[in-house]
Amino acid sequence: MNLAQHCKLCDYSQYDIEKGFFCGITQSKPDFKKKCAEIKFDEKYKQLIRDINIEHHLVKSSKALTIGNLIVFLLIAIAFLAAGFWYGTMAWDKGIVATVPFIIGGIGFLVLPLATGPVYKYKRDMAVAREKKERLDRLLGVYNISYEIEITVRKDLHGNKEFDTKLEFTRKHYR
Repeated sequence: MNLAQHCKLCDYSQYDIEKGFFCGITQSKPDFKKKCAEIKFDEKYKQLIRDINIEHHLVKSSKALTIGNLIVFLLIAIAFLAAGFWYGTMAWDKGIVATVPFIIGGIGFLVLPLATGPVYKYKRDMAVAREKKERLDRLLGVYNISYEIEITVRKDLHGNKEFDTKLEFTRKHYR
């Protein structure tokens, strides 16, 4: 486990662009085995818990919109492909070879990335957010800390989101 991850939670930690994270007490890089004996949990780790869980919540809540986007653009692509095929068979039956059906079908193929792109983005973002949350939970588990968080999203008149969080610790013993 990266020892600097412990420092990101600690209120004693300091950061220097050349050194990276280091202890504010010893003025040196972290050098403990499993957990730091001097770690101080106060506001820094609460804010990190909130930030990571809000990010996870936002990605998770975009699932329905992503699926809706997939369905709509997939139907549009299928409609263009079907229209191109239908128009092409109609023209072929009349003995006409036209490029218009290929253009219509090509538009259908060009719409497909609009259907699948957001799905790939959602899967990638969800994997990143889930990994961050699991890494944080494993790290807090080393210090025997567990929590429950309730996130409420409020939108203002312009669509800006504000988050209210209710963070409760179910276990808080780190010594």
